Amino acid sequence: MAVICLRYLLMEDLENEKYYSRSNNGSFLDYSASYWPDHRRRMSVAQDQKATNQIRQMYDMSRNGFSLWYHVFWRSIDRWNFPPSMTALHLASFIGHEREVEFLLSLGGKDINSIDGTASYPIISDSQNGYEKVVQLLLEKGAEVNAQGGEYGNALQAASSKGHDRIVQLLLEKGAEVNAQGGKYGNPLRAASFEGHDMVVQLLLEKGAEVNAQDARYGSSLQSASYEGNDKIVHLLLKNGAEVNAQGGQYGNALQAASSEGHDNIVLLLLEKGAEV
Repeated sequence: MAVICLRYLLMEDLENEKYYSRSNNGSFLDYSASYWPDHRRRMSVAQDQKATNQIRQMYDMSRNGFSLWYHVFWRSIDRWNFPPSMTALHLASFIGHEREVEFLLSLGGKDINSIDGTASYPIISDSQNGYEKVVQLLLEKGAEVNAQGGEYGNALQAASSKGHDRIVQLLLEKGAEVNAQGGKYGNPLRAASFEGHDMVVQLLLEKGAEVNAQDARYGSSLQSASYEGNDKIVHLLLKNGAEVNAQGGQYGNALQAASSEGHDNIVLLLLEKGAEV
C-alpha cells in the first residue's frame, strides 16, 4: 500500500497541482499523504529495499512532490494552522523513518542540530514520538542531547511526558541533564509524575532528579501526581524524600491538589505522612 501511495504522490501531473485545489476530506490524495508513512514502517526489509528509490524521491525537497505531501500530511495533524517549516531530516525524524534519517545524515546532516518551525529539534521529535532507533542514530551522528526548544523544552522531558522509558534511559546514558528546566512541565520528573509514568519516575529518581523542585504552575512533582491521582507515583516520591507539605503551584500543596479532584486514597496517604490540614 505504501508503494501505491508513493506512486500516486509522485505522479508528475499531481506534483504540478496546488495541494489545496486537489485535496479534500476522503480523497486518495489525503489518504496517500497521511498514511503512506505508516504503511512504510510496516514494510518488510525486502519491500523496503524495492521502494528505496521512490521513498528517497519523496524526501527530495527540490521536488514539488515533497511540498505537496508535506502540506497535506501536516493538514491531517493540524487543520487550522499553516504547516511549520521542516527540512526533510526534521520530517523523517518526526515520523520515525529510520532508513531515511540515516540516508539524509549521510548527505551531510547539517540540520541535525537546527530547529524547525515548531522550535523543536529532530532529537526532541523522536523522543516525544517514541522512535528509539532514530534517537540512537541521531545521537551517534552528533545530535545535541540537551538541545532546548519546542513544547517540552528538551528530549528528556518529551520522552518522560510520553512514558518512553527506554528512550529516557538512552538519553540519560548519553548525558541528558536529569534536572534540565523549561518546557511545558518545567522538568522531566514533573512531566512523568503528571502523566502517570511510574517507570520513568523511578528511572529519573535513580539518576538524581530533584524530587522537591518547584514550578510556578504545577508546584512540586508530588503535587502534580496528587492532582492527577497517580497513587503509585505519590508513594514513589514520598519514599524518595518528597516534602509532603511543600508549598507552591496552583493548588498550594499536594493535599489541596488531591482534595480538589476527590482522590481520597491519596488524601489519606498524605495525611498518614504528615500532611497539614
